[in-house]
Amino acid sequence: NEEIKKKKDSSIDSQAEILEKLLEVDFPRAFRENPVLQHSKIQDLMKRALRCYLLQYGVGYFSGMHEVVSLITAGFLAPLLKCSDFVFKKEHAQILDKTNKKVLFDI
Repeated sequence: NEEIKKKKDSSIDSQAEILEKLLEVDFPRAFRENPVLQHSKIQDLMKRALRCYLLQYGVGYFSGMHEVVSLITAGFLAPLLKCSDFVFKKEHAQILDKTNKKVLFDI
C-alpha cells in the first residue's frame, strides 16, 4: 500500500513538473507585443489562475488554454489600469512595477 502511494505521489509530481515546463514556454509566447501580459507579475497571476482551474476541475492542460487565460486577464486589467480599447502600453506595465504582487492576487 505504501509503495502504491509513493508511485502515485511520484506520478503527480512528474505531471506538475511537466505542466510547469509547458507554462514556462507557452505564456511568454502569447501576446509578445503586449507589455502588460508579458510582465512577470501578470505571468505569475495567469499561471496561478490556470493551475487552480486545472486542479479544481481535474482536467489536463491543452494547447491554447494560456491564450484564453491571457485574454480574460487583459479584460480584467484594462479597467484596473485605466486602459482603453485593451491597447496596453509601456506605461501600463510600469504601473504594475509599483503594484504589490499580493494586491493582484487578492483581487
